[in-house]
Amino acid sequence: MIKWEKHIPPNPDNYAPFAKKGTGEINGDAFLKTVGGEDRTGGGNIVTLDPATPFGEDYMRMAGRTFARWSEMPPFALFQEHRRTTTADGGGSFEFQNLPPGDYFVRTYVTWHVPNYGLQGGILFGRVTVEEGKVSKIVLRETGY
Repeated sequence: MIKWEKHIPPNPDNYAPFAKKGTGEINGDAFLKTVGGEDRTGGGNIVTLDPATPFGEDYMRMAGRTFARWSEMPPFALFQEHRRTTTADGGGSFEFQNLPPGDYFVRTYVTWHVPNYGLQGGILFGRVTVEEGKVSKIVLRETGY
């Protein structure tokens, strides 16, 4: 569990550019390969989109790779108001529309069950730049950013 009371709250100036409606889009895909080379997708899983502010970067470093922290949300209204979510389709594809320009963190997970080994997979995330009126593509297939 992250001790949020020890962190400096998000700066409103950093979030101001993300408060307006834009015309940018993100189209992405999420998948991992098994040891045997099979693709496993993030189909049906939640995909989060957070502005890549200094606070957002700190959050990604603290919670980005840990399943126990996957659903842990910082208790700051400013962060919560600017998070967007969607659900990946059966093939692991997802999209976000009407985005203002800027840098964003995209995060989801891909898991599957292996008999005698249990749950396999991981959390996937990356950073993407959105431009006004353009579609930005991202493929999440490894952990890290």
